[in-house]
Amino acid sequence: MLKILWSVVSSQWSAVSSQQSAVSGQQSVVSSQQSAVSTQQSALSSQQSALSSQHSAVSSQQSAVSTQQSAVSSQRSAVSSQQSALSSQQSADSSQQSANE
Repeated sequence: MLKILWSVVSSQWSAVSSQQSAVSGQQSVVSSQQSAVSTQQSALSSQQSALSSQHSAVSSQQSAVSTQQSAVSSQRSAVSSQQSALSSQQSADSSQQSANE
């Protein structure tokens, strides 16, 4: 009788141990999945940071181009003003010569 009871208790204890082992295995799987998700999130964050840096670089380059174009326009305007001033001076000289004659 004691042998039978001991056999039943041993079987139940073995079943409990197996269940605990299964739970531990499931917890290990969950931990691995959480680690994988964290790694993916970190990779996504790095990619987003890289994209932001690229956008910032492009914006800076566009700003530099705009500044250069503005400088060129200013130079052209200055040249036009100088040419206009020369034309006015030549016209004044011509008028002076006509008056002298």
